[in-house]
Amino acid sequence: MWRPELSPRTVARALILTGVMYLIFGATILAASNQVVELGVQYGGPRLERSIFSIGAHWTYEPCPLGQQCQLSFQVPPEGMVAPVFVFYQLSEVYQNYLRYTTSKNDAQLSGQADVVPDPNRDCKTDYVSVSTANNETKSYLPCGLQAHSLFNDSYALDSTLAFISDTGIAWDTDLRTKFHNPPEFPELCDNGTTICLSSEYPTVFAAGNDGVRNEHFVVWMRLAALPTFRKLYGRIDTDIPGGVNLTINVTSHFPVDSFGGSKALILSTASWTGGRNLFLGTAFIVSGAVFLGLGLLIISKEYFFPRQLGREGDLETPLVMRARQYRQDDRGTSRHSRYEPLPDEGDDKPTDDETSSTHASTNASMFGQAVD
Repeated sequence: MWRPELSPRTVARALILTGVMYLIFGATILAASNQVVELGVQYGGPRLERSIFSIGAHWTYEPCPLGQQCQLSFQVPPEGMVAPVFVFYQLSEVYQNYLRYTTSKNDAQLSGQADVVPDPNRDCKTDYVSVSTANNETKSYLPCGLQAHSLFNDSYALDSTLAFISDTGIAWDTDLRTKFHNPPEFPELCDNGTTICLSSEYPTVFAAGNDGVRNEHFVVWMRLAALPTFRKLYGRIDTDIPGGVNLTINVTSHFPVDSFGGSKALILSTASWTGGRNLFLGTAFIVSGAVFLGLGLLIISKEYFFPRQLGREGDLETPLVMRARQYRQDDRGTSRHSRYEPLPDEGDDKPTDDETSSTHASTNASMFGQAVD
């Protein structure tokens, strides 16, 4: 069976080839990422320091108090922004991956079964299941759970005649098709006096109409983030934005972040074949490629200036190993009959029974010190 001979030169060639491929791939990703135009305005929470990987992105800080309407300004760079321009909101210190938060929902309710009673030991637990009114009446939440009732409810509107923010087509089609459906009694169910629907709690999110759990902002929010700092898609601008334009977006701040030390920001971004702006991936490939290339050149230099004769297999054999190998060769040369069958009779040379008994007796006598008659 063929086995690769991992000589220093072979390893050096493999490292250099891998390093060159990584450098080319990393430079291509960086070039594509640098073509992405990203504008961001943080308007809630303490001002955050930008990381080294956000170099080239245009970030500003314009605080907007909770419960007020503010105007956020975005200065478009001279190269402009090619459609589609994606509108994201970014939150920090929001732990959607917390175990109690991830399990605080009822999938049956979200799929359209309004008559399902949540199991207090499994679904939603005691989080937004029902509430007692002043008249000792009990009203049920539809849907229940922390996920649904911590919905991000800031609203944005583009103050310009150039374009508008479209909020259709922002949720995953599989989510809308399989996971989120309103019950048959909807929306009359929300007016029976015993059910509290999302539209009554978050009127700004459902301003365009009471579409229940099929509201795409709600569906986007219910797809949980893995990290405490994340972005979620709010909308899309399907018109090219010329360079040098100062865009103004009206924001109504409802989502609190100061109580837990979080922050929130609004981001406008174009996209490339690699997605959004991401300098880390290309930098990681370039650094890895440089390390592989350096190791390969180091091995080649060592072999050129300080060559060493490669060892052979026979140089590592001890006398015991050589003896074992000779035994295996002799064993393979022995016939099958000679190994497993008794030798054939050889005529008169075969000892008789009397001679055999006499030989055994002599051997025993010599062993025990007795004389043989």
